[in-house]
Amino acid sequence: MCVVLHFRKITIIQLLAAVAVICLSASQSYAKSATYVFTGIVDINVSPEIWGPNTPYGFQLGQTITGSFTYDTDAVYPPSFIQTAGGKAWSDNYEAVTHFGVTVGSYTANGVTHYDVGPDANIVQVVNTIDPLQGDALDELVVGAPLVGPLVKDSPPYGALFFYTPMKGTDLAHVGNLNGAALESYSNWYISFGPNQQWQLAGHLTSIQHVPKKQSSEIAAAVPGNTLVKDPEGDLLLRNCNPTSPGIPCSLPPGAPLDLPGYFDIKTAKITQIGKGRVDLSIALHEPIPLEPPYGFVNYFWQFEGGCVTGEPGDKDAISIAWHGDTKTWSANWIVITNCNPRAIAMGDPVPFEFTEDGVKVRVALADLLTATEETGTLIWHAGVRRVPFIYTINTGSGPVQITHTVAVDYAPDVVELVPAPQYIDYPEEPATWEPR
Repeated sequence: MCVVLHFRKITIIQLLAAVAVICLSASQSYAKSATYVFTGIVDINVSPEIWGPNTPYGFQLGQTITGSFTYDTDAVYPPSFIQTAGGKAWSDNYEAVTHFGVTVGSYTANGVTHYDVGPDANIVQVVNTIDPLQGDALDELVVGAPLVGPLVKDSPPYGALFFYTPMKGTDLAHVGNLNGAALESYSNWYISFGPNQQWQLAGHLTSIQHVPKKQSSEIAAAVPGNTLVKDPEGDLLLRNCNPTSPGIPCSLPPGAPLDLPGYFDIKTAKITQIGKGRVDLSIALHEPIPLEPPYGFVNYFWQFEGGCVTGEPGDKDAISIAWHGDTKTWSANWIVITNCNPRAIAMGDPVPFEFTEDGVKVRVALADLLTATEETGTLIWHAGVRRVPFIYTINTGSGPVQITHTVAVDYAPDVVELVPAPQYIDYPEEPATWEPR
């Protein structure tokens, strides 16, 4: 059977039966999965049926969209096949979308549902121009899936993304990195509802960022008096905060680029007892810390007793080194998290610190550090780097909005992970432990 289904721009169209179509089986040379996070804006269309007060979600032009998706060649069924028409060839990869999550304002859909070959298919199409006169003008990657989300006027959501970027062919396993895929021109998206998905919320994409495959931290040394954690390079947790969705975990200011220099990326974190009742705590990074970072806030910290990762009640001590861009000053202090929800902290005594050739170090009294131990005398800890504060307020036109769940951009060990879904985090690793000699 040859099913002809092709997405183009803001509609899914069925090619006319009169068009000459060639169907070939498509073989993929190796398995591949990829995850991306994306942002966009509602600037093309809001159908009257779902506009503003016509639904509980108040869809309107100018809203922003955030989301993520994952495709996997191992999930494709039936085997993909190649079609040709109109100077282009494309492969239909049904069931390839294994995750799709999206948030617009107060509306969130997360997850994909059934297989179908109709206008609400779970499909990834790889479109490649074969007409040499057109170059790569028609190349695109199309991602579409029926979503799991609240019904709108008794209709489930469908999501689609269109990335216009040169393709190496029609094989999904050979699609390159989509970062920056023609965002300056016309890569776009839509969410649709209603009969035959006629009611659409649509706009342009503003960013697309590949999410590296997760690599674990490694406890490289764990003996009395010394604990060393090695952390993978490039495993940053990057997600913009959105004042319209303050409960979604995030690590970057609204609109900030999904990219940070190496002094946000932990290489190692260490706690070492050095004698005479003193302990050094250090973080090594993949780039030296500049004296005046070009950011409003940068924070290096050692968190004890789980912080707000474990969610257990009680005060949790930490050591924090912070850059304050407004005053162009650094400070280092003990802090105490007195509450996780709502968040509250108390500032403690100053701590001596120094920058090293590849990071930062503090030196504290062993007796002070042991106040953060449990009854066993073992210190539970993790280190991290923040781009936004633990308590983060965004000023908007309608007043200040507090983001309720900011996270660090890097942890060592990797106790927090941003799951490829707009509203979730995961806790993939246990904190490290340290005990005195």
